[in-house]
Amino acid sequence: MGMDPTGSQPYSVQARQIARAYAILTAAWDAAPTELVCVGARNMALFVEYEEAAAGGAVDFRVFFSPYAQATDVPAGQLEYFSATAKAVGAVVGGADTTSLIQAELNQFDPVGATVEGIILHFEIPGSAERFHVITRESGLPLNPGDCGIIAILTW
Repeated sequence: MGMDPTGSQPYSVQARQIARAYAILTAAWDAAPTELVCVGARNMALFVEYEEAAAGGAVDFRVFFSPYAQATDVPAGQLEYFSATAKAVGAVVGGADTTSLIQAELNQFDPVGATVEGIILHFEIPGSAERFHVITRESGLPLNPGDCGIIAILTW
């Protein structure tokens, strides 16, 4: 975080990166997603655009973070990327432990119209994350895929 020219107000530094160039989807997950650097960033907003090719189209996307600066840093036999997660907190009851469900998160955007639509999804970036990527696939009409593009705006 920096300071404004007077030195009295903190401000955030932002960077816009293309996480997925706007293009047609496939029914399979992206085989070679764009790797982006996020070291030191605190937050990320994903701006997802999707245009279905026909009524019933939808796009799935998943966000993965890596604690490694580059693939060569990954210990042999270890994972390079880790999925963003969804957590449902269990019921809290006195005198008993609480069980919360944690799962890898898959996001699905199913637009309401036939024109290009967009959503914004906010993430807190894990403090140890060095890189990230977003994978996508057509999930609504795999044989008639739509187009998707994703812009990531990172904040330090």
